[in-house]
Amino acid sequence: MVKTDMTNKGMTGSRLELGWQAEAIRLRELSLRAAGTQVSADKAPMSAQDSAAPLWLLERAASLGEASSLREPIHQRVQQARLLFALLCLLALLSGASAALGFFGSEVRQVNVIWTLLGLIGVHLLALLLWLLSGRFSGGLFGRVWFWLLTRLPGTWKRGEDDGLARALINLMGRRRMGQWLFASITHSLWLLALSASLLTILFALSLRSYGFVLETTILGEDVFHALVQAIGWLPAQLGFALPDADMVASALATGQAQQAEDARRAWASWLCGAIVVYAILPRFLVWVYSLGQLLHSRHALLPDPALPGYHELFPAPAPARGVVDAAPAGMPRWRIHDKHPVAGSARVLMALELGQDLPWPPALLREAMDVELLIPEVVETREQRQMALNRVQQAQPLRLLLACDARLSPDRGTLHWLVALSGHCGALGVWLLVPQGQEDAGRAGVWQDSLAGIGLAQADVVHQPSDALNWLRHHD
Repeated sequence: MVKTDMTNKGMTGSRLELGWQAEAIRLRELSLRAAGTQVSADKAPMSAQDSAAPLWLLERAASLGEASSLREPIHQRVQQARLLFALLCLLALLSGASAALGFFGSEVRQVNVIWTLLGLIGVHLLALLLWLLSGRFSGGLFGRVWFWLLTRLPGTWKRGEDDGLARALINLMGRRRMGQWLFASITHSLWLLALSASLLTILFALSLRSYGFVLETTILGEDVFHALVQAIGWLPAQLGFALPDADMVASALATGQAQQAEDARRAWASWLCGAIVVYAILPRFLVWVYSLGQLLHSRHALLPDPALPGYHELFPAPAPARGVVDAAPAGMPRWRIHDKHPVAGSARVLMALELGQDLPWPPALLREAMDVELLIPEVVETREQRQMALNRVQQAQPLRLLLACDARLSPDRGTLHWLVALSGHCGALGVWLLVPQGQEDAGRAGVWQDSLAGIGLAQADVVHQPSDALNWLRHHD
């Protein structure tokens, strides 16, 4: 990560480390406020709209993180992530070289060009196609494997305070789809290294040994292979790679021929390397550049958003506008929950909105409820996450959707409006009001009941206990 330009103000670390630290402190203070515990009373010397507000939040987080020993564990995890990525890069290089040696390392010294080409780039093309069709929405397989391994390194992500760090990282990566593009960049980097290692190994083998290139078939004719070789080699030929002619194709099919002309062997070697460059390395390089550009563009999400809960309380309230202003509305806007209605999907879905760190997620009931899905595994916190969750609900059209909320936080207009929007894309909507064990009196159930009733949610669709939540999800309308 690139170092920020704020190190002269005591803010040491990468952008990721500083943003991660700020988000972890925001979630911690949000949980403490919900529990009625006093937090740092720092007040910003500027308004939330000031361009310097995110920088002030980073400076404040750096100071609090140093005092609460957050900076060191975050730095250690970033270093572990880099080390793990370096090890995966080394593994990709070795895998690519081994794949090439599988075709060019035998003592036979005859290479079936079509079979070799399919073996070296076939899996790559399939993986790239899957990423283009669907994987780009989740980042990529290798990126997710990297993250999975990272969370299981010995001594990392221990239960307790590290749970808050993990949630903070997930929130951070969810903004502007930064996590998706990080996973995509890692995936394409590993593929690019493996393919490049294969090409370099082939060039090294061709430089030190003499190979014959053959075409083998039981039922296909010479004209089929000639057309196939011409089709594959046309695009690489535009970049200067050789294209075998009909005589070279006929020579390659005559596998019993003891000798192959020198110009034919050079042409086949150029044709094979050109196909790997054009159909494997170049496409992967282009999507890698695109993903890396999207990742760099999304780095703005690492700056704290002063409008997020937990931040806006630190800034002075905006001064009242002068002159004549409209009177405030007498009550909440008359948004109305959609009545129960048939939908295309049949899933029973559980989601969570802005839970305190002392409310574990996912809940234990999921271990016994195999028929309940987590459409969004992480807790929905930001505006971007709300929009992403709404889009996924719109696509899934679940039969029943239960939203878990922290009962200690009063519902605002944005939350109620979002609930109404969700209800339009699911058969039935319910709300699960959660409070930590032993803090039942800290909840604001009355405020929630009145607010939810105001938008038309029936009292039967508001639950408090895990057993009631499970029964509501499994209810058959």
